[in-house]
Amino acid sequence: MLRVLINLFLVFVIAIAASFAAYGFTFGLQWMTSIRDDLLLIGLTESDHLIKILSWFGIGTASIAFIRLAFGVSLYPGPADCIFHVRNPQRRLRTRKGIGSCLTAFVSCCLGLPVGYYGPVILLGATCAQLTINNSRPQLDQRQDWLLLAGIVAAITVGFDTPASAVLFALLVVSQTRGWRLVGVLVGVAALADWINHSVMGTPRESLTLGDMPPWQSLLGIALVTLAGCGLGLTLVRWLKHLQRYRSWINHRAIWVLAALSLCFVLLALVDPSLLGWEHRIADLNAASTYDLLVMISACLFISGICICGGFFGGILGPAMLLGGCGGALVSLAFVGLGAAETISWPLIIAAMAATTVTISGAPLFCAVLVGELYGSLSTALLALVAAYFSLRIYLRFEPKPYYLQQVDDLVEKDLAATAVL
Repeated sequence: MLRVLINLFLVFVIAIAASFAAYGFTFGLQWMTSIRDDLLLIGLTESDHLIKILSWFGIGTASIAFIRLAFGVSLYPGPADCIFHVRNPQRRLRTRKGIGSCLTAFVSCCLGLPVGYYGPVILLGATCAQLTINNSRPQLDQRQDWLLLAGIVAAITVGFDTPASAVLFALLVVSQTRGWRLVGVLVGVAALADWINHSVMGTPRESLTLGDMPPWQSLLGIALVTLAGCGLGLTLVRWLKHLQRYRSWINHRAIWVLAALSLCFVLLALVDPSLLGWEHRIADLNAASTYDLLVMISACLFISGICICGGFFGGILGPAMLLGGCGGALVSLAFVGLGAAETISWPLIIAAMAATTVTISGAPLFCAVLVGELYGSLSTALLALVAAYFSLRIYLRFEPKPYYLQQVDDLVEKDLAATAVL
């Protein structure tokens, strides 16, 4: 009984700590994004254009290089590392590298690079949990897996205002053990974090208002966006796996790679500063042309992978969601071009997002609820669930496992190799 009470107390402490940490991360990112927009998009003249962009990326790249050296971060841990440590509670998450990776990802997102922050927020929650575990008495006999899950759920809930998908991510993607006790604890953590987010922090509840999808689009539209989302997700996974072959080469030349990538983004910003900040693109997909969508797909596929593998750490779930949204918008534009619809259908875009993100997470229900909470309604989530389920079935014919689980398998192999050496 004492052990249960102690673990519940630690869950309560971790939920509060991870909630405030995630709020600080997202609030800081919004604040820095507004500064970036004011600096690079408003009131620019030819004389100060180049100076401002060079200063912005110069300071950001130098900060990332310093953080990586100071915290000893060579590889981005991300959600796969969290999954590994939850499933192997005898291993301790390296909090120093976790903090360094979160800071690096924060700077990368602030710069406007096409990387997501879902993964960094997950790592932030797990790091808060591990810090709490490390600073508690060892004889308390903690359930490290439950405590890490509590930190992850609280961070996702506050960071993205998605409590239901936070619980599903922990149960369906991260944890291998499920039971009513664990479900109850995680639901309680999500409720507490949601209360902190809205009642204590005063965060408003916001979501896009989506139109209803005509019945004639349901079957054909869902089938097409399922294929499009699966194809884009498979391409992204294959591209990331290809880049990982050069991981050792990149790590030995980390500073030069960062400098070269930073110069590329300086040139990109000189062409059009509004290209920075992919997070603004999803809300604008219904106004994009076919050419714009194709450019966004190509740029997101190519640049996101290079950034993550090249040292500008960040999440991959966000870029996957953008890719899926672009694929769904292309399908919807085809309906408009054929005269079968008057405007782009948001539900098709949402369903395509789920079809792409499921190739990363491997959990259709989680992906459907996530996009439903972020952008839609229950009916939209049901359509997304259908697209995500069949997308995963098609994807698994070409790849053995979703991307997260492939990364976990790599970590298991490295751990076994290290254990064998010892």
